[in-house]
Amino acid sequence: ATLFPLSSAGKLPIGLLLLRLVDQRVVDLDAPVATYLPGAAGDHPRATIRRLLAHAAGLPLELPVGALEYGAPLRVVDFIRACARVP
Repeated sequence: ATLFPLSSAGKLPIGLLLLRLVDQRVVDLDAPVATYLPGAAGDHPRATIRRLLAHAAGLPLELPVGALEYGAPLRVVDFIRACARVP
């Protein structure tokens, strides 16, 4: 068997649910994720609900030149390690 990444089918309904909660003023888009999920993996002040919905919570905006060898087959584990090395 070969492992490969799959995108989550739950992203759309969860995103829509969160936006409804924002409209009802139950959730604040600019609040840290930890406000609602203490101890979560994204428990960092910059990891806000807004950034989470934009797929930007915790990932660097850019990788430094040379962080990945783009000519080689790109493995998910290599991408994750390269992201983890970015401050």
